[in-house]
Amino acid sequence: NGSRRQWESLERDFAADAAAAGVTIAISSDAHFHLHVGEVSAAIAVADEIGLAPEQVVNRDAATVLAHLLARRERPRLDIGGEW
Repeated sequence: NGSRRQWESLERDFAADAAAAGVTIAISSDAHFHLHVGEVSAAIAVADEIGLAPEQVVNRDAATVLAHLLARRERPRLDIGGEW
């Protein structure tokens, strides 16, 4: 489908811009079938291909998810009186 290929190209361009900007992202399986939920190997391959550094993908594997959550926990929270 031509429109899907065009959309995939835009997604890659957006992700490449994100990689260049050094932002942190989370990858989704975009599953449409229950057995595919959490299957992100194709998305990880694209992330690697466009130059996203491993540390830019917060959910590359279970260890990176845990590290991201623990790092967020250490930040001050404004809703409970934290300071920046």
